[in-house]
Amino acid sequence: MAKAAAAAAPTKRAASSLPANLLAGLVLFASVHRVRLALAVPTEAAEGEGPTWRLALGLAWQDAALALAVALLALLVGQLGARVIRHAGLRRAAGLLLAFPLLLAIGGACQTHLRTIAALHSGLTWGLLKETMDAGEMRGVLTQAAWGDAVGVALPALTVLVALLGLRRWPRAAWPVGVSGAGLLATAALQLGQAAPPRLPAEVNAAPFVFTAMDFAQHFTDVEDEDLPDPQADQPRAPRHSAGAGLAMAADASEISEDAQETGAGPLGGGSEGLRLTAKEFVAEPAVAKQLPPKASKPWNIVWIVMESTGRRYLQGDTPKGLQPMPFLVDDLAKRGWWLAQHRSPSNSSATSIFAQMSGLYPSPSTKMFSVQKEVHLPTLFTFLGERYERFLVTPGKLSFFFPRHFLNHGGLREMYGYDELKQLPAMASENAVRNEIEVVSYFLQRLKKAKPPFAAVYYSFSPHWEYLDYGPKFRRFTGGRGVDRYLNGMYLLDTQIQRIVKQLEDDGLLDSTILVLASDHGEAFGQHEHNFAHSRASYEENYSAAGLLVQPALFPPKTIDRPTSHIDLLPTVLDAMAIPYNDELLQGESLFQTANRRKYQFLWGNENTVSALRQDGLKVQLALGEQKCWAFDLARDPKERSRLSCGPYAKDLAILKVYRERQRRLLPAYSAANKLGTAFQGHQHPGARTETVAKQPE
Repeated sequence: MAKAAAAAAPTKRAASSLPANLLAGLVLFASVHRVRLALAVPTEAAEGEGPTWRLALGLAWQDAALALAVALLALLVGQLGARVIRHAGLRRAAGLLLAFPLLLAIGGACQTHLRTIAALHSGLTWGLLKETMDAGEMRGVLTQAAWGDAVGVALPALTVLVALLGLRRWPRAAWPVGVSGAGLLATAALQLGQAAPPRLPAEVNAAPFVFTAMDFAQHFTDVEDEDLPDPQADQPRAPRHSAGAGLAMAADASEISEDAQETGAGPLGGGSEGLRLTAKEFVAEPAVAKQLPPKASKPWNIVWIVMESTGRRYLQGDTPKGLQPMPFLVDDLAKRGWWLAQHRSPSNSSATSIFAQMSGLYPSPSTKMFSVQKEVHLPTLFTFLGERYERFLVTPGKLSFFFPRHFLNHGGLREMYGYDELKQLPAMASENAVRNEIEVVSYFLQRLKKAKPPFAAVYYSFSPHWEYLDYGPKFRRFTGGRGVDRYLNGMYLLDTQIQRIVKQLEDDGLLDSTILVLASDHGEAFGQHEHNFAHSRASYEENYSAAGLLVQPALFPPKTIDRPTSHIDLLPTVLDAMAIPYNDELLQGESLFQTANRRKYQFLWGNENTVSALRQDGLKVQLALGEQKCWAFDLARDPKERSRLSCGPYAKDLAILKVYRERQRRLLPAYSAANKLGTAFQGHQHPGARTETVAKQPE
């Protein structure tokens, strides 16, 4: 009996060491993950803050805490399981079986973080996951997965297996090794990582599983857009205060004047107002003259180039040594037409920005991205052009991944060619699924040659998008090697491709009969403000500053337009240039053939759940909806947005901003539903409204 007890002792010790092996394995995984994170952190984030490994290590103590929590949970479950399963081997097998899904969940969260850092400088949030599923984009996400992603998901389980095998002969050493490793990781994080406060947001270098779990928990304590009360049933509320910002939140829709409510400025835009913001609180100049060009005898062709992430500020000299990243665009093409010197995107993400360009409408200010939903039926540029136009779009990126393809399909675009449709073209080695930009432009040029006038052709670029791919020495105009240098080189590559497009139009004798529209989808950020990198995680000017250019000397004689303009102004301007009639009440943009802006505000939507109202005089009021915090900037005096102001003096602007948000996110779906049925919306229709044409995909 003594021998049996002695023989059972090692087995019992081995079984009880499983929690310690989980601890040791997860600490090993955390160390490997932090190395991978250091490689993923953008280089420019570390400037002046220490090396990237220090930034990546900053919150590694959370990994140690998570590993310890998993080990203690396993120990507790093991103690309870001992009362049910007497056999030590079975308990060990059951413990591994229970731990495996948790290890895969940790690996999946970490791997997704690494991928979203590459694409969005973000982590896995409830909003991102919900948006992906709502838009039906999960398949697009999965198709971008590579074998390396599978290894990343399995990595926690693999490191635990290494700990089990490595310590099988020394089960008593498992707890000391695991606890020592966790302590070393936490100490390194607190002593070394915290020595240089990271400029990146916590979601980038936090323990991914911890961050995601906390974000999901916070989501269920917030009020979702869909759960907001009917604004017509709103009751007066007591003033709210945000201790974090120290700003009064008392401004409410009830503060809008009675005149505004009567003219339809309320949340639902009552009466027959349509979509245009006509209440006096929204209008600076009620009556503005229009100076239209003479009507052409033949229809115009259109070539519309959407320039990915091309920030206007970098075209206006904010680059290393003032070197111009797009010399052809700025020094040549811009001098042939209307250069929009104060142009902004109404959104800091691509899908909603493209929506605004093609619809003449502000995007829906909601975390549920309306523009990529399947049931979006709104008029677009192609709707107005009619059946006689050939209509096609070409892009190096994926049309199935956060792209407003349903909106464009339903709006009359006939052909779309993207990553999946251009399988004959070489793909780039990238975290994003993208074809070679130069080869895709060659395809676009071939399609242009086949097109019979009149045609409307859209090219949507990719090269200035993160992760700023390298196309070789020929395109390395900026040699610093930092992320911003690679980005500017991507802009230079795009500039050369725009020159190719213009040259072919000229060589084929089409330039004189073609309207060129060039506009960024949004800007790009490189740490001008803390935590602000890429474009879709903050609402500073660098995220919205966009390039805008209209070229056709017969319609747009060379000049610089200095008044504030927006993507929503492009469609009515092009329609006026082509003498195509439209109902002004169903567009929110203003034609640039006007002598001045009618509007008092531009409205901006931030993908990070921030809505802003920008007055013509430069006063910018912003509301962070998730945190219910408000602040303001005076861009006239503080163009770099260094000094946040209290919202207190701007309570009326905040009230108008809230009314706009409620109004916009409720009216767009209603307008879409009416358009799908072919009925008037609040008594308004565009002249000659026709049945939509659903785009066909190439064979």
